Amino acid sequence: MDDISDIFDEINAKLLRAAMDVELDHWVESGALKISPECHERLKHIRPASIDRVRARYGRPRPKSRHRTKPGTLLKSQIPIRTWADWNEDRPGFVEIDWVGHDGGNTRGDDCLTLDVTDLKTGWTECVATRNKAQKHVFEALQTARRRLPFPLLGIDSDNGSEFINDE
Repeated sequence: MDDISDIFDEINAKLLRAAMDVELDHWVESGALKISPECHERLKHIRPASIDRVRARYGRPRPKSRHRTKPGTLLKSQIPIRTWADWNEDRPGFVEIDWVGHDGGNTRGDDCLTLDVTDLKTGWTECVATRNKAQKHVFEALQTARRRLPFPLLGIDSDNGSEFINDE
């Protein structure tokens, strides 16, 4: 393991703190993270502000984001927001969804995208290719993934992009 932040794709300090509450002991006990008992104890109690200070002092420069998702505004205020740590459902059916772009960094024109739908309990993943992020294609991709799941879809967690927050 290179860096705890790398494991969680450089998530913000508050989410990293929540993730460490769940995973840190397991990493140390399994030998995946080799640190001293003193360091382990300090990491169990580190605050998000301290994580940010450590990152600013010792971290690598963060690459410029290639994300092109823009926040939706139409229904955003009506949708309850939950963090990674709030998903404690202990049964299949609660999924995380996001896009994988296949445009090679060229954002002009229509390029294939893949809707990635991953169940939080089982890790079961369905991938559905779409032409673009038009509301019609997004809804069709979600319906396709829903039909393919071997269990009922009970909840969806997504970013706040307008392709996910729309009338459908």
